[in-house]
Amino acid sequence: MNHGGVVDSGDQLHAAGTAAELTVSIADTVDGKVASLPDDLVARNVAAGSRLKLLHAEHRAELLNEIDHLFR
Repeated sequence: MNHGGVVDSGDQLHAAGTAAELTVSIADTVDGKVASLPDDLVARNVAAGSRLKLLHAEHRAELLNEIDHLFR
């Protein structure tokens, strides 16, 4: 923050980077927990037609690639 109380772009980029790192860390933790679910529970979820999506890692990778592309 500069002396006038205005947030400068460097601070904003740092905050955005920190938020992105936290988001990815949380997502990785959730993916690990989902990966440890028993196969029969996952199969029953799919068979029941549940809207709960258990495999977000691929989709998230696509989104992160898109974001990365925007910053290049």
